Amino acid sequence: MRVLPESKGRKTFRRFDSGDNSLGLDISISYEQYQRMSKNEQREALGIYLYNYMSESVAKYKKYADKETQYRFLAQVKNWMLENNWLNGKINKAQELLSQDMGLHEVCQELQMPLEEIEYIFLRMNDYEPTDVHPDNIVAGKAPLYNL
Repeated sequence: MRVLPESKGRKTFRRFDSGDNSLGLDISISYEQYQRMSKNEQREALGIYLYNYMSESVAKYKKYADKETQYRFLAQVKNWMLENNWLNGKINKAQELLSQDMGLHEVCQELQMPLEEIEYIFLRMNDYEPTDVHPDNIVAGKAPLYNL
């Protein structure tokens, strides 16, 4: 997985190496898009993209693995992703609770998340599109954008 500036023009691709009998996935993610997301949003967005791309890729090379093998592999990946909040994590849970008209403070307490993040999720649900770097990325020292 690569998180690169859009100006690099790097595209996501897959390749099956029949010599090694292995499937390689090279996934490119927009640096600018991820800078505006919280760490939880990044994890969940990447998890959804990765799982969907992996499922699509495994299905594309079906002659190398039967349906049962594909199913078991993807089930293991999905279970790990669910256990580690890469799919249906805190962002997804917060969105569900907020859409059920649960208050911001209650969601904050229920999910043990900072109020600022719950407010941010609420704003994003109501079509607020941030233009600045998310505070998670400033704290982690991932901003500003550097020249490659």
